[in-house]
Amino acid sequence: MPGAMASLIAGAALGLLAEAIAIGVGSAGLAARGIGIAPSVGDFAQLLVGGAAAAALWAAIGVGVGATIRSQIGAAISLVVWLLFIEMTVIGVAPAVGKFLPGASGGALAGAMLQQTATYLLVPALGALLIVAYAVVATGAGLIATARRDIT
Repeated sequence: MPGAMASLIAGAALGLLAEAIAIGVGSAGLAARGIGIAPSVGDFAQLLVGGAAAAALWAAIGVGVGATIRSQIGAAISLVVWLLFIEMTVIGVAPAVGKFLPGASGGALAGAMLQQTATYLLVPALGALLIVAYAVVATGAGLIATARRDIT
């Protein structure tokens, strides 16, 4: 699926940019309030690289969902409802289950393993494996749905 490859590249680039901006703005905002942060260079690197990788994989998931649903608006609304409502509800009600869902897997890949979030996220390596699996399933479903559609 050429769209999935293009989305991986674009997602990685946009994810890297978004993570860099978030680090800069977040650090400046905390410093302005007198809140010191002491993440290591490794933490920042994992946030940048893991966040970019998670964004790339979410882009592939989006292409797969979009190819399956066929409506851009429907696909976008479905993904937003999933991430902001369904997944957050599951994490709030059953964190042991919620940590295995795609949004939490992306967060784990980005290294969001702060003390308060350790209950809600997996270790980064397992998060990476899960979000890759979700991306493969979504793009596979998109390929199957596209192949089965009547072109006429």
